[in-house]
Amino acid sequence: MEEYQKICKYILDIPKFATKNTLEDTHYLLEQLYKEGSSRIVHIAGTNGKGSVTNYLNSIFLKSGYTVGMFTSPHLVEMTERIKVNGTDISKEDFVACYYDVMKIVGEEKRDVHPSFFEFLFLMAMDFFGKKGVDIILLETGLGGRLDATNCIKQKDLCIITRIGLDHTEYLGDTIPLIAGEKAGIIKEGIPAVFLDDEGDASKVIKSVCNNQNSKYYPFNVKNAEITRAGKQGIDFSLGCSYYRIRGLGLETSALYQVENASLSLIGAHVLLGDELSEEAAKEGLKTARWPARMEMILPDVYLDGAHNIDGTGAFIDSVGNILKASEAVSSNDGKGHRLLLFGAVKDKDYDGMIGRLADSGFFDAVFVSKLESARSLEVRDLKETFIRHGVNDVMCFDDVKEAFDAALSKKAEGDILFIAGSLYLAGQIRDIINNR
Repeated sequence: MEEYQKICKYILDIPKFATKNTLEDTHYLLEQLYKEGSSRIVHIAGTNGKGSVTNYLNSIFLKSGYTVGMFTSPHLVEMTERIKVNGTDISKEDFVACYYDVMKIVGEEKRDVHPSFFEFLFLMAMDFFGKKGVDIILLETGLGGRLDATNCIKQKDLCIITRIGLDHTEYLGDTIPLIAGEKAGIIKEGIPAVFLDDEGDASKVIKSVCNNQNSKYYPFNVKNAEITRAGKQGIDFSLGCSYYRIRGLGLETSALYQVENASLSLIGAHVLLGDELSEEAAKEGLKTARWPARMEMILPDVYLDGAHNIDGTGAFIDSVGNILKASEAVSSNDGKGHRLLLFGAVKDKDYDGMIGRLADSGFFDAVFVSKLESARSLEVRDLKETFIRHGVNDVMCFDDVKEAFDAALSKKAEGDILFIAGSLYLAGQIRDIINNR
């Protein structure tokens, strides 16, 4: 669809001529497109796990009989992935129509305000959700929380804050308390909040904000979840908080970190729906949820993960260990095959720390590094030098992701396992390659 492609190009070019606006300006435009109070709104912030929590909530609410709008970022292949109703991407035709709705409002308002890239897509999403009359809207913040465009929403029903780590420090602050304060900025007066309780500085900040906002809060600690089985393609667990208990839960993933995200989603659904949430809907919602690039098996024994920062890399390594254990391939010298890694990263991430963790795990026998289709991409020589400095010597370099992927698949023998991680740009390019095979 030629018009859709032109519109995508325009939206991608917005950062060249528009800057972020105030929340008041964004809310003013929103009022022309969407009537607040039309749907229940769940707002999700955090460093890692936002998209997964949003996706699990979507699945639980759908199984509970509600129509659901979901706004997430970034997209992996198509911009339409960011806006979904009932789990289905907005069509390109509807995407075009919503674009013109927003442009019409921007043109009519004599305020010299043009929405930024993220603001524009957020306004399009809310316009679409209003047209569809959804029961529940799930909004994932783009960056931070307090000043995020999605925080212009004044009428919310629930806030959820996922795991917080050191990422985007140039914008959010260089300490956990500072970042937690920015994320907790989504919490409004009297609105209940669910959050990951790490028993550290982040939790202290979030609790303080909740108290100041007279918001009842529901902390989840990883100790509240008991994993009873962890396999290559499935995890069974139970959740036991003082305010919500449920046993016999299952996830069809090998990603151990998804237990945390699924638990936050369950608690959030329980807080929002109360007795409207059945045990059957909770279990089926988790069991049937699918979220791309989260330890996703894209080919037999080929796993794709969106790990793109220090905490995400740590969670990825834990899940790799789970897969290797389930595969009886904990050691490459046990006759069970080799573990290969395809890695790419962007300049503004702590790639040295990420690579250090990957190397220290001792899991990977050979590494393929690739340049990404992004101006932010690291050069392969920097990646190779970093891996070698951390003790990994078998490193192959490629200037094209497809070439790197083909080379890794060519080297992968029967019994070998290939893992792909390091950047969501890499994940998107790999999925695009798979989709076009």
